[in-house]
Amino acid sequence: MRAHPPDNPEQCVAERTHLASLAENPSLPADLVERLAADPDEAVRLPVSLRPEPDERRRTANDLTAGDPHTGNSVR
Repeated sequence: MRAHPPDNPEQCVAERTHLASLAENPSLPADLVERLAADPDEAVRLPVSLRPEPDERRRTANDLTAGDPHTGNSVR
């Protein structure tokens, strides 16, 4: 179970802490969602892509890998 992020989402983004949990927060402001959608960490971009707000174009714009890249059994 993931720890809940602190009450200050701006601080979490600035300090790069709790980002994946933060991305799941339904009340996260749109500007922070946009910043997390461009995060270099796939573990952060995935929950952003699963949010209800993005349309299909935005979801497909996320660069995510499905499967296990360590076994060579993955799809981008």
